Amino acid sequence: MVTCSRGDFAQTLSGKKMEMTVQKVLGEVGEYYATTYLTEMGVRTCRADRINWIGHSLLIKDSLKEFDCNNLYPLAQLCEKLLECNVSTRPCKIPNSVFYSFNPNPINLLNFPNTGDDKFRYYCAINMTYLAILDKCNIVCKNNICPIKSYLKIDNYIYNFYDHYPKKFNLDDPPQHKEWSKLWYGHPGRIDLFGFKDGNYYCFEVKVNTSRLSRWQIIRLHWMKEQGYKSHILSVSLTNPYKKELVNLFHQMAIPDLVQLLNPRCDIKEFHLSEYQNSQEFVPSYEDFEYYNRVDYHWFCSKSEFLKQID
Repeated sequence: MVTCSRGDFAQTLSGKKMEMTVQKVLGEVGEYYATTYLTEMGVRTCRADRINWIGHSLLIKDSLKEFDCNNLYPLAQLCEKLLECNVSTRPCKIPNSVFYSFNPNPINLLNFPNTGDDKFRYYCAINMTYLAILDKCNIVCKNNICPIKSYLKIDNYIYNFYDHYPKKFNLDDPPQHKEWSKLWYGHPGRIDLFGFKDGNYYCFEVKVNTSRLSRWQIIRLHWMKEQGYKSHILSVSLTNPYKKELVNLFHQMAIPDLVQLLNPRCDIKEFHLSEYQNSQEFVPSYEDFEYYNRVDYHWFCSKSEFLKQID
């Protein structure tokens, strides 16, 4: 069984500890149990919120290479043709060079080109990601299945939709403000886990006890399923006889020990959009999807100038 230290699951991406509630503890324990459950079934997993750009397996150790781009060299050459690159050494020009090996210490400044070494960096990952989101990578890659591009496209769509669509509401008007609030409930609705087994790609959303899918999770799971991936919901049932003590127990005990106290059970169910009638109207049309992906890439700076360069 996988073990982890007391703060591993109780931290945000910024490294700050979350203020734990009973509901959050149940969610953390449920996701840990679901991950170990899948591992015991032979499914290799990684957290979906670790994947924000192409080349993530060169920047993050605990990632699935199967969910990354397998054609970084030709994509880098395309990047050179379409963009004005500010990396003076151009280490990407040599296939199988140190540039394409794992970078244990990447500088996390998203729009900073030179990082003091010749390895893959966030700057390059961002440029290549936007080329992929705009389907420019089709020039160099004919793969029908590309999980990293599929996920980044739906992720970028949701962020851009969230940033631009509210302009249609008058938030000073109480009914419109109420409607806007309902629309954004559950944003951004990230999928919890990606998985890979026997050549198959999986997306897993973990729900504990009475928790339900948000509108944005439904849109994400549906998109990935439409793109050819297996989308599943892992329903984890946890008993909780320690309601008053649970948060303290979470901070005092190792998660595997706490899992045993809560007597978990897990049920895996394939996702079907037809079971979520109230959310079907929010699934984007192809036209909307393409429009909001073209607005910009939410990690990228100087988007308008970027678009002028590649058109």
